[in-house]
Amino acid sequence: MSVQARQNVPSGKDLKWDYINAPYRNFFKHADRDADAELPPLTATHVEGLLYLAVEDYIRLYKRSPVQLQVFQLWYLAKYPEKLDASVAGELIADLRVAFPDLPSLSYEEQLEAGRRAVAEGATDSEILSDPRTEPTFDGKGLGAG
Repeated sequence: MSVQARQNVPSGKDLKWDYINAPYRNFFKHADRDADAELPPLTATHVEGLLYLAVEDYIRLYKRSPVQLQVFQLWYLAKYPEKLDASVAGELIADLRVAFPDLPSLSYEEQLEAGRRAVAEGATDSEILSDPRTEPTFDGKGLGAG
């Protein structure tokens, strides 16, 4: 999923640079020029993008991930399908719409609730939990199945 998502970012765009961190990286790179400069607050969209990159990095590094990270990855792409090139990601986008119907049109609270439901379903799905790419997670009581 991670590889497929990265392959379907529109041509000439880079998820990391074009959509998420360019203004913040430049601010810190040149912070010595204006000690009183301020960054605008991070929006929810920026925070979600940064979390997405962290999830992507984790999955690429470890080649596996807990259910929660897998769900977040899908939730993010379902919320922002424009980040994928529809001409080559048609099947992926269709699958995301099935997993998270109309996610972009829901309120933020409804979007979060859809994510919570998907995490709860994934945490009890024996097929997902038995997949070698799924890591066990700590559930507060010990290691969860998987």
